[in-house]
Parts: sequence; C-alpha cells; structure tokens
Amino acid sequence: MIPMQGAIGEHYIAIWSLDDIVEVNRQYENDSVFGKYYIFGSSGGTFHYAFNKETGKIYEIDLYDDEYNKYVGDSLMEFIENYFFFLFHKKNCV
Repeated sequence: MIPMQGAIGEHYIAIWSLDDIVEVNRQYENDSVFGKYYIFGSSGGTFHYAFNKETGKIYEIDLYDDEYNKYVGDSLMEFIENYFFFLFHKKNCV
C-alpha cells in the first residue's frame, strides 16, 4: 500500500502504509503511555496521529512529550475534515 502524504499550505500530513503502521505500533505496544494508541500517521515532524485503542477517537500525540494529546476527531473522515477546516480557517483569519 502506498502511503498518502503531502503538503497542505505550510503544513504536511502523512498517512502511513500498512507495513509502516504495523512496524511502528510494535515498537510502542508495551509503552505505558503510547501503548494505548494505534499510530497511523504523522505531521512529518514531532506530531503523530493515532486512534485511542479504548475509545476509537483520534488524537494528535507527541512522542517526545507523553503528556501532550490533542483530540482531533471521532473518525478518520472527521479528522481529515477538521484538519482541512483548521488550515483553511487559520489561513483566512490571519
């Protein structure tokens, strides 16, 4: 599976391939903080996007700051809609 990735304005988003998703999540499955998430993509930098394994909700998490977790949607479609809305709104409100 080819990952989806690219720039949206000044921002970047990557939805990883299935192989990458499995590999990354194996690394964190026993982690006391990040083990509760199923990571599927990133901002190309610090932030990663993940499903909470208990609730199914999607969060933006920071693998360098285990206290950071920002709710970004109830579903993948809502996450994408919110992501695009945020970028459009931010651009037009500046």
